Amino acid sequence: MQQPWRQFLEQRGYTIAKGLGAERAVAPAPAAADAATTCCVDLNHFTALRLVGPDAAAFLQGYLTCDVKLLQDAQALFGAYTNIKGRVVADTIVLLTDGQPTLLVHASLRDGVLASLRKYLAFSRSKFADATSAPILLGIINPPDALALPVQSLTVAPFRGGFAVAVPGPQRRVVLLLPLEAATATWLEYDARGETADASNWDLLDVREGIAHVCTATSEVFLPQMLDYDRLNAISFTKGCYLGQEIVARTQHLGRTKRHLQRLRWAGAPAPAVGAELYGAGDVRAGTVVSVACTGADAGVALAVINDSIAAPLHAGAIKFTLQ
Repeated sequence: MQQPWRQFLEQRGYTIAKGLGAERAVAPAPAAADAATTCCVDLNHFTALRLVGPDAAAFLQGYLTCDVKLLQDAQALFGAYTNIKGRVVADTIVLLTDGQPTLLVHASLRDGVLASLRKYLAFSRSKFADATSAPILLGIINPPDALALPVQSLTVAPFRGGFAVAVPGPQRRVVLLLPLEAATATWLEYDARGETADASNWDLLDVREGIAHVCTATSEVFLPQMLDYDRLNAISFTKGCYLGQEIVARTQHLGRTKRHLQRLRWAGAPAPAVGAELYGAGDVRAGTVVSVACTGADAGVALAVINDSIAAPLHAGAIKFTLQ
């Protein structure tokens, strides 16, 4: 998280805590588990990586599961960066900012993704922009119609000197990529109406809508199909080669994935950890927790990659899980 933004939030009573390998804002009072109202949330546990140069988009075409050739000023893509074994290193929304591709990834993966891709950039006329130029990331849940923000999934529009991207799903959400001054003004505008919060309700909507993000605890563990990225149109099976493409394509065409993403309810305390192992009857290993959201002090929902042959109920220590 950028220091000026961190200080801005701390001045308003927020605590900056380390979670899942990234700094994350925590509101002074817990937000109600209600995603039906308008709210501006802090999303700076994600980060923006901007690749600049004449070969930037062509370079990414060889490393992302989505077809970067379809990227347009008004159209973003959801995709993933996979390793040579086809395992997801990081999921990403990729969009054009001033004509150059920008990747939104979990902040815990920033250094790893940069180090990995820079090994190949020696052969490309492109480079990653300095981190000091990265935008502040905000999320708007149920944005007011008066703001004229994008509506259709993954469409992009200019906004207050930055950009706005509509998130997939039935409930309207928008990610804002803004300069510091515009982010500050936007936050204060919503804060004056009592409509600011941390990302707890954003997490809840991601789980409800089956959008599984990868962090350090789950990076390089799952094939994209295990995370339902094929359902989210994050994988192109016609674009040609990219790192890990052969395994991803073979898995799709042979249908050999025996683990899939499931929505679960959980009960117990403390909340389950992302990356925690799940077990079925007889303590048979059943799967792995991918995302967690709380709906109460000792209850919530989660996404987990589960073995198809395992039936609920499941558990991770004292935490009990049931399929939604």
